[in-house]
Amino acid sequence: MKAAILRIIVLAVVLAAGIYLWNTCAPLEKRLDALWLILTVFILSSALFQFLLIRSETQKPGTFVRVFMGAVSIKLLLYIGLIVLYCIFFPAHAVVFITGFLIHYLLFSAVEVVSLFGHFRKKESSPEKS
Repeated sequence: MKAAILRIIVLAVVLAAGIYLWNTCAPLEKRLDALWLILTVFILSSALFQFLLIRSETQKPGTFVRVFMGAVSIKLLLYIGLIVLYCIFFPAHAVVFITGFLIHYLLFSAVEVVSLFGHFRKKESSPEKS
């Protein structure tokens, strides 16, 4: 769990630096303060996702699969809803918002997968207690 949170924090710092550079160097019509909102949403959802999945593995064997599928489905629906609402209320910045959202989605998804693989690989390689 600690390694997953550390990966999320490192990615968040790198993306925060990228957002800062983008918002200071990009043309005025391409700058978007909502990128900070996207970063916050992804930090919170990724941390919660990791916490729920790590916690659910200690329960019944089928619980992990149900929690994983449920969490992924809920996150996807929330993300789509956020994108649609933003595009409805701020259509002038829709392309920049969607592009930033996609970049965040891909990077945070990669970190989540790497963290889960690392967690389960470490767990399988550790000797079982009898």
